Amino acid sequence: MLRLLAGVYSLFRRWQRAGVWQRIVTRYDKLAVRYETTILIAALNDWLTCL
Repeated sequence: MLRLLAGVYSLFRRWQRAGVWQRIVTRYDKLAVRYETTILIAALNDWLTCL
């Protein structure tokens, strides 16, 4: 469990340094599905970059 938590924390830290988090937070989508999809795409992009 701690390993997963550390991974999520690390992901958010990378997003903050890259400015991705600011773009996600400032989106004003009314639908939760769009917000969730934006986070999923950002996570996928981060994962592909790390490969």
